[in-house]
Amino acid sequence: IRAEDLLVALEAPRGLSARNVYEARIAWLGRTGADVTLRCVPARGAAGEWIVRVTPSAVASLGLVAGRGVFLAVKSHSVRVL
Repeated sequence: IRAEDLLVALEAPRGLSARNVYEARIAWLGRTGADVTLRCVPARGAAGEWIVRVTPSAVASLGLVAGRGVFLAVKSHSVRVL
C-alpha cells in the first residue's frame, strides 16, 4: 500500500466505501519535501507500522501530532502485491 493511498481520519469513518479501516497512533511525523510523512503504529498492539503521506494543510487542519490516535482507511484496490 503506497503511503499516499491511505486516508487519515480523527474518528472512525462511517458511510465510507473503503472497508479496510485500522485504528492507529501517530508515532512520528516529519516534513519530506512538499509532503508530511506519518509513521503510525497499530492501536491494538499488532506488530508493524503504517507509513502515510499527507499534505501540510491536512496536518494543520486535523491537528495531527505525535501521540494522536487516528483511523487509517485504505481501498482494497490500492493494495499491490510485490
